Amino acid sequence: MNPTNPTQALALGRTMYRAFSSIQRWMDRDRRRRDAPDLSPVDGWLLRRIADTGPVRMSELAAWQEVDRSTMTVQIGRLTRRDLVARTPDPEDRRAVAVSITAEGRVLLDDYEDEVGDVAARLLAGWSTADVDRLTTLLGRLADTIDDDAVPPPTGATAGSTTSDRP
Repeated sequence: MNPTNPTQALALGRTMYRAFSSIQRWMDRDRRRRDAPDLSPVDGWLLRRIADTGPVRMSELAAWQEVDRSTMTVQIGRLTRRDLVARTPDPEDRRAVAVSITAEGRVLLDDYEDEVGDVAARLLAGWSTADVDRLTTLLGRLADTIDDDAVPPPTGATAGSTTSDRP
């Protein structure tokens, strides 16, 4: 994409917003219809990140999500109360907190991701295999770009810089 082409950037941004909003709305409706366990998008992102990284400091999660550490403390507290994650002293610095996914968290995350796959299969039932493969490849590339921090935070962002990650 040519970053200097504002028309292309605007069209892409609007299309991405519309697609992601529609996907989230569809999934929320589907989960309510099936009375699925409540797992917000933020909860799902955090569980997936913790499952992928293994034990991780809360400060690292805050930096990854570009939020203040106090916000991350609230989010992790919600998952801890549900026994989806466990907070333990960091083995490298026992004053800091490491977060890891629990067996119950792993089961819920697996179920959640299976549900996402079921919704996607229903939504794309009329698409050709080639189109689904192309979409899968492009979405994976987009996710990798985002996860690799290829999109810098807004100028002046200081997420996670005001509080400690100590218990």
